[in-house]
Amino acid sequence: MNKADSLVLITTAINPPQGVFVLKMTNVATRKITSKAAVLLWAASGVKKIVIADATGETLLDQSEVVLINQMGVAVEQIHYLQNNDLIVRKGKGYGEGALIKFAIQNSQFLNSAHNFFKCTGKVYCRNFTDLFNMIEQNNIQNIFWRDVFKNEIDTRFFYTSTEFAKKFL
Repeated sequence: MNKADSLVLITTAINPPQGVFVLKMTNVATRKITSKAAVLLWAASGVKKIVIADATGETLLDQSEVVLINQMGVAVEQIHYLQNNDLIVRKGKGYGEGALIKFAIQNSQFLNSAHNFFKCTGKVYCRNFTDLFNMIEQNNIQNIFWRDVFKNEIDTRFFYTSTEFAKKFL
């Protein structure tokens, strides 16, 4: 992998239903602004392709924002669908995130041509991305997941995976 092939899948739910278990950020304006900020930081980090997948039928960036990001040498693909809100309320945001990743893998042109990608929840940004990218490249890492030390489980807000692994297991 080299920087020219770097791809980030950013997952969002700009307009989530009310009553989703453990969803803390519920203000639509706040969700949209923080997601846009994360996308802009990713674009400035040197990533070459960004897929923005939204589960609530929203398109995060307007065309003028996409043009600006393209002028930085970053290609943007925005895809979306309307999730089943009843299932999300019943099963939680983790269920919704998994369904959105599956949708993105099945529907993104960028992901379908990529060997590996980073996945990041829309309101999160990785400040040491360049260091992580270099470590992954130097060690030929295909999948890397970080642990939430407080919950003793995998933290799915940010990870790096092969597209093949994601299709089979995520």
